[in-house]
Amino acid sequence: GFWFDKIERNMERDFKVNKKLRQEGWTVLRFWECDIKKKLHEIAEFTKEIFDFKKQRFEEQKLLKKQKINANKEALIQNYLERKNSEFSEKLKRSAVKFTQEILHHKYPEEEFTPKVAEDLLQYGAPKKN
Repeated sequence: GFWFDKIERNMERDFKVNKKLRQEGWTVLRFWECDIKKKLHEIAEFTKEIFDFKKQRFEEQKLLKKQKINANKEALIQNYLERKNSEFSEKLKRSAVKFTQEILHHKYPEEEFTPKVAEDLLQYGAPKKN
């Protein structure tokens, strides 16, 4: 009948809209109005759980990306140290110096390190402590 056909069309429309929104990065939650009226607290809790899960997953992805970037930076510095300027483009050398500055700033936040200091450290190594 009429209602069955209407609900079926609405569900087909919702499916298409949900698919499009998900492709664009949205999370889609749909609730029946009667459920919202009867179970508002449960729906709010469920929505918060979804939000917390998505937030945690986002933070984990951000951390993994940062770890990958740091691993790439460390590999570049290691590569530079092994080659000591031979076969190393100026752009890669500048990147190695910049990453070395970042590491120094992270390890010694109270100190200021110029690109020259970072480059010298890469070129000649750190002084040995007795």
